[in-house]
Amino acid sequence: MPYLPNLASPNKSAHLKSVNALIAELDRAGKLGVRFVVTHLGSHMGAGKEVGYTQIIEACNRALSIVQNNVRLLLENTAATKNSMGGTFEDVRQIIDGIDQQSRIGICYDTCHGFAAGYDSRTPEQLDTTLKQLDAVIGLNRLKLVHLNDSKGKLGSHLDRHEHIGLGHIGNKGFRTILHNETIRELPLILETPIDERRNDEHNLRKVRQLSR
Repeated sequence: MPYLPNLASPNKSAHLKSVNALIAELDRAGKLGVRFVVTHLGSHMGAGKEVGYTQIIEACNRALSIVQNNVRLLLENTAATKNSMGGTFEDVRQIIDGIDQQSRIGICYDTCHGFAAGYDSRTPEQLDTTLKQLDAVIGLNRLKLVHLNDSKGKLGSHLDRHEHIGLGHIGNKGFRTILHNETIRELPLILETPIDERRNDEHNLRKVRQLSR
């Protein structure tokens, strides 16, 4: 999904535009043969989580009912920044529970967002704990995609700032752990790392391949 839509918005006009954007993306994905559409869950903008839950669930149900295809909508976890939705597995689960078409809902796990929200992944034991939490609350069967990003913020910092692979607080050891995990390594992995004077996409991809060996 584009970044501008806000499915959790309490503003009627903004919410309607966001729903229409989601409808368009689901329809476009179906025509292109794309399996998944990933959406951020947005911000309740101070209206409170309950309003956010209601708005997101309404948006997803409306879009999925209008666009009848095989595309699965993946809800992305967030860094639990102020007013954001989806910062905990429990938050994401509450949204999933409100979706009518359960077979068309999954999740995308962003490593930077999860780390910033307090889910550690730097050692095999810590990653195992995080995945067990995810499985207990949401179900690993719903995990379909991983956004692979290091974090400029520390564990639990709630700072949504992506960093080059290995250069952030997850670090080389953390990504070696992630990339050797049997559950994660079988999934599609998408880099959303920065492009600057230190590295570009190709360099980050090389780093991932190096750490995955």
